[in-house]
Amino acid sequence: MIRFSILLPLCIICLACQSMRAAQQNPGQPAPLSVAFLADVHFHDVYGELSDHSHKGIKTETAEGEYYAMIRSMRAQLHSTRLFNENYFVLLAALDDLAARGVKLVALPGDFSDDGQPMHVRGLTKVLKRYQREHGMRFFAIPGNHDPVRPFTTDAGKDDFLAADGHELAVFSKGDKKCTDGDSKYLICSDDLKKWGYAEIVAAMADFGFFPRDDDLYFETPFSRENGGKFDFAHRQLTWCAKKRAGNCIQMPETSYLVEPVNGVWLLAIDANVYVPKDPNRLSTDGDSYSGSSNAGYNAMLQSKPMVIDWISDVVARAKRQNKQLIAFSHFPMADFYDMAGDDIEQLFGKGKQQMRRMPLMDTAKALANTGLQIHVGGHMHINDTGTVTADDGSVLFNIQAPTLAAYRPAYKLLTLISAEQIAVETVILDEVPRFNELFPHYRQELSYLKQHQPGDVWQKKVLNVGSYGELTDAHLTELVRLRYLPDEWPKQLVALLAANSVADLFHKSLMCHETPNIKSVDIQGWPSETPGSELINDFYRLRNADSIALVSEERKSVYQTLASGFQGCSKTDKNLEQLALMLTIMTKFIQAQPSDHLLLDLRTGHIR
Repeated sequence: MIRFSILLPLCIICLACQSMRAAQQNPGQPAPLSVAFLADVHFHDVYGELSDHSHKGIKTETAEGEYYAMIRSMRAQLHSTRLFNENYFVLLAALDDLAARGVKLVALPGDFSDDGQPMHVRGLTKVLKRYQREHGMRFFAIPGNHDPVRPFTTDAGKDDFLAADGHELAVFSKGDKKCTDGDSKYLICSDDLKKWGYAEIVAAMADFGFFPRDDDLYFETPFSRENGGKFDFAHRQLTWCAKKRAGNCIQMPETSYLVEPVNGVWLLAIDANVYVPKDPNRLSTDGDSYSGSSNAGYNAMLQSKPMVIDWISDVVARAKRQNKQLIAFSHFPMADFYDMAGDDIEQLFGKGKQQMRRMPLMDTAKALANTGLQIHVGGHMHINDTGTVTADDGSVLFNIQAPTLAAYRPAYKLLTLISAEQIAVETVILDEVPRFNELFPHYRQELSYLKQHQPGDVWQKKVLNVGSYGELTDAHLTELVRLRYLPDEWPKQLVALLAANSVADLFHKSLMCHETPNIKSVDIQGWPSETPGSELINDFYRLRNADSIALVSEERKSVYQTLASGFQGCSKTDKNLEQLALMLTIMTKFIQAQPSDHLLLDLRTGHIR
């Protein structure tokens, strides 16, 4: 049985509810405003159509009729950190949930598309416009490293779309080498699979925050106060020049903006993408001449976009003078997202592994806190987390990591502005998603095909034996661990040790290492003694990704913390046990992290209640 402390969440919910009831009883007092943050949607339009090719996809029976599905294979999904197809259904579920709650302001902190392909961006705008029209929602998007993948449009595609008989087929843009040189019968050429650059994506998403609306109370960009209030794309560029070639300069798009959609609330959308040129002495508008921004983030932004950092400081100062409630969001984290376990993670897995290349440096985080920002919501990591950074003047920057809808554990963040000094943060979990299994018949056909033609590359049928979207994301995670993380990331000796021992075996080994009353008092009854030690690795990722909303029982957490203490006793003499002790130490830090489910942020004191 999973046990959670419900006192704190109930207190926070009651605080918000009391404010709302007071507003209802006193019409002169406005109800608390809520802003939702849906990060890393990675929208894939499963029922989208190619505009320049006759291929339609796989005929699919749905509750609404017969459609053709343009979907990626389950094999591809199980090797990726996200689901490609089912995020279509979970986005609709999230927006329906927000509509039911009456939430009108929705931020999209990057990776709202799946690699910025025209087909998917078109599909996303269609969905957002419908909820904008039918429910009065406002959407505020800011680019992530997947939209765009490069600053300028590039030819691209995917070779793992699913065909009706279960085999994979490639779909690439016409200028891609696959199409110019290929003649495979399993190849489709369509420019709807290009990876759009900034210009095309911003134009398509123009209604969703990038440009002011007539009903906005205020709008600006980092450039607009100096250029006479011009907001068009041409006036939102940074001039980058080659280091050693005079006159070799380009205009690099920069799409940050500040908007006041309702009186007294400023939303600061920060474009933290930095695309480093592969050759700093030869700049061009060829997208392929730049590295992706995935591992750059704010560490690179301080050097490459200092004027944006200065602009943030200026916005903060003006917000304080004008008594505006300022909430910032961007795709990248501004603070530690691993609960201060980064050094342990690199010691166990290696320098830069486990996404440590994306970690903001301490100096970077301090520089961001010194801008005066107090609230920032980030994405990118597909992790649920709360982090804090203290500025030189003692003020605190709260970094709220919004989890993805497209992986374990699917959720979005809802910030409710209780007062000028208090913000309630709720993590809304989306385990139950209508139609989540609509595409399962196609995956079953794929599995049948794989078993017959490629038996060495078969994913496990248990992925489809699930009763909810939440269970699907957990099955996706455990298969991702088996197929990708274990062979690519984990020390082989540690994997072998865990595979050879049950949890009960490990528990008894820990008693031999460090016999104390504390360890003897832990009861592992109710946890099957035959549970393989390798299950610890699945829980490692559950805790890493979902933090306090991970479906890991309090009993398991207690055992992990006890084992971490126990194995310290013999970790110095046994290399395998040293690695195990380090792994358990990391898990303990995940378990003991700051709350990230329901919490109340006190902006005046910098405390989390």
